[in-house]
Amino acid sequence: MSALAVLGMHRSYTSLAARWLSECGIDMGETTLAGGIGNQDGHFEDMDFLAFHTRVLLENDLASNGMAELGGPAFRVQSYLNLKIKGQLAEEGRALLSRKLTRSRAFGWKEPRTCLFLPFYRDTVDPFALVLFRPAQEVVGSLLARERRILIERVFPGWRKPRYWLAKKQWDERLEGLRQSYLDAWLHYNECLLAFVEEGDRNRVMVHDRNSLIANDSVALESLRSWGFACRNRKLGDMVKVQPPRPPIELGRSEAERVVDVTARFYDLIER
Repeated sequence: MSALAVLGMHRSYTSLAARWLSECGIDMGETTLAGGIGNQDGHFEDMDFLAFHTRVLLENDLASNGMAELGGPAFRVQSYLNLKIKGQLAEEGRALLSRKLTRSRAFGWKEPRTCLFLPFYRDTVDPFALVLFRPAQEVVGSLLARERRILIERVFPGWRKPRYWLAKKQWDERLEGLRQSYLDAWLHYNECLLAFVEEGDRNRVMVHDRNSLIANDSVALESLRSWGFACRNRKLGDMVKVQPPRPPIELGRSEAERVVDVTARFYDLIER
């Protein structure tokens, strides 16, 4: 029996990878999250894992998205460092994995919050993993752009209306507050991923960014087959859409050093 975790920070092309794997024939969940603002083609997140992770976060008084929410508290680094699945929640998590393995002897799942609970999953099911990396500038810019679209399309539909422009400065300030939280989340998620990769069996993990996975999709499929996943050939590049460039975000000195360190460590691991 084999389990495959598609791992990466939010907005790191994990939805693209999960869609590709699904079209290659890998069971990525009975019910997956449909498309929405910022991802029209679908998120391909297993709803069972999404519900479970959301419950764990809420019971620990943390944002349900595993980062921070507009108008809510900032990303609480220490709380996430101490976050564990234990007690009754651990029993529910093990039962969830048991159901998945009973239904399909080789299944995969994608849900970005999985990155927050990697020790639990390694101890419980020891999954194979496809790890995806995307640079901080791109991730934070993409998250902020999505929040702005949500404001325009849901909070202020018909954005040319005067009330949107009257409130725009206030919302811009709140979005700027999210920038730091998203950067803190990017650092935490990716440091969790690095620990998972560096401390585990490298024969059970593939590490890519979007470009390296597109260039090596056939090699990745061969690795998946060797891990026990029956999959047919599909070209990942055929599913890729052109992404608009993101303006650079400003980093403080200590943040910049950590971002550079995390980025360098990932590019040492990425398979090309």
